[in-house]
Amino acid sequence: MAEESNAGSLREAVRQVLEGRDIRSVATVHGVKRTALEHALSDFRKGGWDAVQGTAIEHRSRRKLTLDQEKAIHAIVRAHMPDQVDLPHPLWNREALLALIDRITGVRLPERTITTYMERWGFLPEKPVRAAFRKLPGVVREWMRRDFPVVAMQARALGGEVFWLGWRPLRPAPRGSTSKRPAATSGSLEWPDHTHLVFMTHNRGHVHWMVHDGPVAAVDIARFLERALAARGHSLMIIVPADPLLEGSVHLPVSTGNGLPQLQLIRLPVPR
Repeated sequence: MAEESNAGSLREAVRQVLEGRDIRSVATVHGVKRTALEHALSDFRKGGWDAVQGTAIEHRSRRKLTLDQEKAIHAIVRAHMPDQVDLPHPLWNREALLALIDRITGVRLPERTITTYMERWGFLPEKPVRAAFRKLPGVVREWMRRDFPVVAMQARALGGEVFWLGWRPLRPAPRGSTSKRPAATSGSLEWPDHTHLVFMTHNRGHVHWMVHDGPVAAVDIARFLERALAARGHSLMIIVPADPLLEGSVHLPVSTGNGLPQLQLIRLPVPR
C-alpha cells in the first residue's frame, strides 16, 4: 500500500509538471527530490504511467517549530550558556542547540533544518575571513597564501585546530542566504539592542558562540576563549581581526607548557 501511495503521489507530481507547473515548486509540495522527479518524467516519456514507480519518493518530516517555540528557544540561548541549562557544552553549537530544541519541543530536527534556524536566529555568522577579505582583499590574500599554512602546521604539531574569532550585533541572516527559511519570519523574534554574538568558526563549518548583552569588551573575549578551550579540549590557534578592541592585553585563559592545551591568538595584518 505504501508503494502504491508513493507511486500515486509521484505520478501526480509528474502530471502537474506536464501541465506546465514549475518543477521545483512541484517537487517541494510533494516531498520529492527534484532529480527524482526529473527521472520520473524521463521514465514517463519512455514507458508511460506504468514506468513511473514510487521508490523515488523522499520521505521527509514537514514538522517545524511553532513561533512560540522559536521565541522560547531564542530567548534561552540569548540569556544563558548551555551549562546554565544543564547541557554538557561550554559554548553553544549545533549539538547543544539540537539538544535544547529536543528537550523543549520533543522535535528532532535534521541537520539541514537546524542550519536554517541558526541563520534565521542570527546564530550562523559570516566567516570572519570573508569580512576581512572584503575590507583588505590584497592584504588578506597575501596573508592566507604566505602565513596561514604556517599557522595550520603549528596547530597540527600541537594536536590542535585553527579557528577564526569574530563578534557582531545579534541580527538574523540577511535575505539571500543559501538556506530556505521556515515559515515564521525573523521579525517575529526579539532582537534586543546592544546584544552581540561572540563566535568562532572553523574552515570545516564548526561554529561555537555565546550571546553577550552589551558592548563587547576584552574581558568578554577572554571569557569566551576560556570556554572555547574547554569546548574543544585541545590546543587552539585563534585568528583574530585587526580590531582596536584587541590592541591591548587580552588575558588568555591558560598558560602554555607542561603538556596542557595551549591557546594562541594570531592577529590578521593591517595595511602598511
